[in-house]
Amino acid sequence: MSDVKLTKKTKSIEEFDAQVTDLAARCRLRDWADFIEDIKVPQDIAPALITGRAELLRAMPPRALEPWETEALYKAFAGLIETNAALREHAEQLAKLTDNWAQQFAGLRGVGQKIQRFANFKRSDDEVEEESAGG
Repeated sequence: MSDVKLTKKTKSIEEFDAQVTDLAARCRLRDWADFIEDIKVPQDIAPALITGRAELLRAMPPRALEPWETEALYKAFAGLIETNAALREHAEQLAKLTDNWAQQFAGLRGVGQKIQRFANFKRSDDEVEEESAGG
């Protein structure tokens, strides 16, 4: 490989690393169990939210809510919707990064095959001739 190609590969790796670093810095979540903002809920609902156990909410008997509790739940739902959107964005970015990474590996596989052909004293056009001959 020439120095130019090595520089391009190095630059590509550095750009990929910078992209991952930038995405991590802009991520609004710090953990899979994190919320976009602090969520305040009525005291009897808090254990379900803290533990992530929806069955605790399902087991609670319905009751009338005070106006401040209704407001807190509306804000909590808004926070959950925003958190869900951030998690979807995170998953989408992760999928794109993984795809990019897989493409880099595919490129490396091609380089490895060229090295293998060279090691076996084969030229690149030898492989084309073998494929044309059906072998």
